[in-house]
Amino acid sequence: MAFELSQENLQQYEVMDHRFLPDINSDSYILRHKKTGARIALLPNEDTNKVFYIGFRTPPTDSTGVAHIIEHTVLCGSEHFPVKDPFVELVKGSLNTFLNAMTYPDKTVYPVASTNPKDFANLMHVYLDAVFHPLIYRNESIFRQEGWHYEWRNSENDASSQELIINGVVYNEMKGAFSSPDDVLARRIYETLLPDTPYAVESGGDPDCIPELTYEAYLDFHRRYYHPSNSYIYLYGDADMNERLAFLDAEYLSHYERLEIDSALPVQRSFEAPVETTIRYPILEEEDPSGKTYFALNYAFPPFDEQKCGKSGASAGAWQQESYAEAAERNMAFKILDYVLSDAEGSPLTEALHEQGIGEDIYSMYENGLRQPCYSIIAKYCDADQKEAFAATIENTLRTLAEQGIRRKSLAAAISYYEFRYRESDFGSYPKGLALGLNALDTWLYDDLAPWVNLDAGRSFDELRRKAEEGYFEELIRTYLLDNPHRSLVVMEPEPGLEERREEALRIRLREKAAGMSQEEKQRITDQEAALRAWQETPDSEEAMQTIPLLKRSDLTRACTPYANRIETLDEDSRKVTLVTHPVFTNGIDYLSLIFDAGHLTEEEFRLLPALKTLLGVVDTELHDYLDLNEEINILTGGIHPSVSTYTNAADTKQYRVTFELHVKALHEHLSDAFSLMEEILLHSRFDTYRRVREVLEEERAGMRADLAASGHITAATRALSYFSETSKLIDDVSGIGAYRTLDEICNTYEDCKESLAMQLTALARKLAGQGELIADLTANEENTGELNELVQRFLAAVKETEDTAKKDEIKDRYQPVCSVLNEGLITAGQVQYVCRAGNYLQHGYSYTGALRVLRVILGYDYLWTRVRMKGGAYGCMSSFSRDGSAFLVSYRDPNLAETIEVYREAGEYIRQFTADERTMTKYIIGAVSALDHPMTPHQYGRYSLTGYLTNYSAEQMQRERDQVLDADEETIRGLGSYLDAMMGDEIICVVGTKDRIEAAGDNFSRIGQLV
Repeated sequence: MAFELSQENLQQYEVMDHRFLPDINSDSYILRHKKTGARIALLPNEDTNKVFYIGFRTPPTDSTGVAHIIEHTVLCGSEHFPVKDPFVELVKGSLNTFLNAMTYPDKTVYPVASTNPKDFANLMHVYLDAVFHPLIYRNESIFRQEGWHYEWRNSENDASSQELIINGVVYNEMKGAFSSPDDVLARRIYETLLPDTPYAVESGGDPDCIPELTYEAYLDFHRRYYHPSNSYIYLYGDADMNERLAFLDAEYLSHYERLEIDSALPVQRSFEAPVETTIRYPILEEEDPSGKTYFALNYAFPPFDEQKCGKSGASAGAWQQESYAEAAERNMAFKILDYVLSDAEGSPLTEALHEQGIGEDIYSMYENGLRQPCYSIIAKYCDADQKEAFAATIENTLRTLAEQGIRRKSLAAAISYYEFRYRESDFGSYPKGLALGLNALDTWLYDDLAPWVNLDAGRSFDELRRKAEEGYFEELIRTYLLDNPHRSLVVMEPEPGLEERREEALRIRLREKAAGMSQEEKQRITDQEAALRAWQETPDSEEAMQTIPLLKRSDLTRACTPYANRIETLDEDSRKVTLVTHPVFTNGIDYLSLIFDAGHLTEEEFRLLPALKTLLGVVDTELHDYLDLNEEINILTGGIHPSVSTYTNAADTKQYRVTFELHVKALHEHLSDAFSLMEEILLHSRFDTYRRVREVLEEERAGMRADLAASGHITAATRALSYFSETSKLIDDVSGIGAYRTLDEICNTYEDCKESLAMQLTALARKLAGQGELIADLTANEENTGELNELVQRFLAAVKETEDTAKKDEIKDRYQPVCSVLNEGLITAGQVQYVCRAGNYLQHGYSYTGALRVLRVILGYDYLWTRVRMKGGAYGCMSSFSRDGSAFLVSYRDPNLAETIEVYREAGEYIRQFTADERTMTKYIIGAVSALDHPMTPHQYGRYSLTGYLTNYSAEQMQRERDQVLDADEETIRGLGSYLDAMMGDEIICVVGTKDRIEAAGDNFSRIGQLV
């Protein structure tokens, strides 16, 4: 996309660099605003998903979370948009494809994205006004709501008295974050490696320190850093860049004078000797602490601009253009080395630690988005007395690799692994332009001329292949790991009941504080809380609401996105085989899925699906050991991944299909090889490699143990739905609490059952391959879809060779999930709750309507947002309504439990009283349509089309439901109040949370027990 800066903009902006970036097929500009010194990076190209962000360097000096609280609060109203929450109003009424804000250890970023030019301009305007002209100086309640405040609450032990508590959205968010041992460890790692820098404190806020932040200090932080002279502004896509730059200057930048703002990030002085520290993390009082210690060996590297570039003329702090390639190459080299050392299957560090019996889960972290890159090797669930062995094993393994050399095929595979991902540029739900922009900040934040270092790394891969043969990676090990004294060893030990004691200590401190208050001080808290509640409950004026820019219904597309499905049925004697292709431009990358019917499995077989899913592709096969296999996968493909899915029939929601799937992505010239690898993995995996199988299963168990608690809202919702929904019961069995308990049982009894388990898994894999319907799904360029038939026929022939080992089961033996209402209170050692209420409106005679999508917006960003988040202090709240009638409301990092349940109970009445004028209804409808119309990558478009086919979701039904969204009015919404009453009437509840809160609300539960 050809772009030239207009003469008008050249008067306001200085061009610091202009060049084409071939790896992302985009022009690029680095600009500086002449008057203020604001930094601007442009990537003008043909991507319709436009991205803007403004970021600031925000180094904290303490752990009060001031940068994080400002991130929340500037989005609570501004001079031009004086409503309580412009962010929420935009979510309701914008076609945004991304809308959020993020606090990092050294920066705060405010990004938006949209495909609609008018919407994009609106979003940009609101965000710029938010950061430069927030209402935080006029209204202290904003700080108290989002940050922290004292309030009086009726005592749980004595209803006639009140106790002092601390509440606030960020306060509760960070209590949830500090409940994760992995997160606590990561914070302490930076504290030990970079103790004299801002990275040693918690930018998000330590719950123990957040209440130390005063309103005045909070405002001072905004004054200091939220100025154009300290800003980083990014624009990407097919926006009218000249028009956007002119707006930026005229409306905002030109109104400021340049300031000298000291926000530079200091470099930690290198250690003369390694350091060591021991910390504690909480587990439940009744938990056994043995085997639950964490070890982390950590290294800090010099900043890249202080490392020798190897080119004359390149000096510290000045990234000359000829040094970009070398800087990008070195950064990519560390990622590759990290992958080889501990992330790839069979990686030497992981293998060495497992051989010594150290840790159930080994992982590493390479963080290059800081002033100084840091690298950590972590072992979870170790014995406390293994500390010396942990450090020595890593040291010895690294020394052996440096002296004897790294396996060349492992390096080649790792280079291919990263090159595929770099060139594919598929960032999932993140807009591509946003991912590129955030990558730019990894270097731009520390050098004004260096935003494109990691976006122009394509040339590195061939160079690294050459250097791999010359000992380059071994030299990196020697220089940055073995000979580097700037390292730390962190030991994190479990302490039963620690969290309970911390909470009790906090209650005592607050009781003592309350007892020492004068009557005037107590009244001040009462008055501040009353002012906060009054502000929260006072509706924004109509005049203020009119300031929020809003599209019209006519700006919305009524037509649905069509499917791209081509269906072909193969003539097989005893089996249905279907080919589904999606001819979409993919730039030569093929996305293939083999989808096997899993609905004919027995209950015992189905319970083994999570283990099979975990093991396929990471254990030996008859042709390769697992290290060779991993290398072949990385050299020939972009990855092979198993999954288990359910698809509910949209035409008859009582019917559903369960599938086991193998997914691969590969360049088209490697598709045949990819097919062969999938065949090998499914038909010829060796589950009798007992040590390897046990290691993999224990790693998976360790990961699930952490994930179930960290994603408590998903855990609670999935579990609650499983009480009455067969498909949700299946999901819980393969990825939720049910799956964890099965895996835990297998690990605990593995030595006694390993032989029978190996035979069962082999038979299960071959049964899936040989029985039931097979669907082969391919998303590829039009000219590359024709080979699928031949490849499938080859696969079927291979399957027939193993059929004698797969016993045919009669249909009566298949697993039929049985649901039962458990209503569990699941206790963790955390500090917050995840509260879910669920039910099925279909069973009460109601039918699905597209208007339920509008209801989700109203609940999530109106009713629940106001009651659960703003007033209750929870970090998040959400709802879901499925076509099969399954529905839930759930909170995220919630300080409350009983109070949130009561909010849920009253939701139906609120919706029955719902009123909205045409503008407000349009806003909610736009928010619902925005969720429907997110841009899709080629891979996502293929899955979208396939899902329509597998669920029998016709284009006609999809259009009818979209029309129901677009045509919804307040009467339609009021009619949905009975849906909420119906689901509440089912009395389904599941909560993941703290012991005291769950036991205090014990009447709501049939079972109370530990989550894991």
